[in-house]
Amino acid sequence: GWESFRVVETEDGRVAFHNSNHNRFIRLGNEALDTSGKKDLKALPSGWTWERFEVVQAVPGLAVGSVVALHCNGRFLQMAADLKLLGFQSSIAKLADDSDS
Repeated sequence: GWESFRVVETEDGRVAFHNSNHNRFIRLGNEALDTSGKKDLKALPSGWTWERFEVVQAVPGLAVGSVVALHCNGRFLQMAADLKLLGFQSSIAKLADDSDS
């Protein structure tokens, strides 16, 4: 469906999210979430970094129902108050520090 994404494991241990209806990946650029150019599921170019996300455990113990964050190029994916999906600049270490408090 239009709202479905296939998780693609990348060679660097991250993941990418591909929508087959549009044949595009989601990406997190400098500010907001958008889409890549058309690209087949198995054809993610090695130079495309905005499409690669690190799944970060916000709470230890990854399992169904776990809380995770998606990190890409120094930014976390964030849903803002106006419901737009934005990139919030922060480090993975900072997330760990915040979850301890």
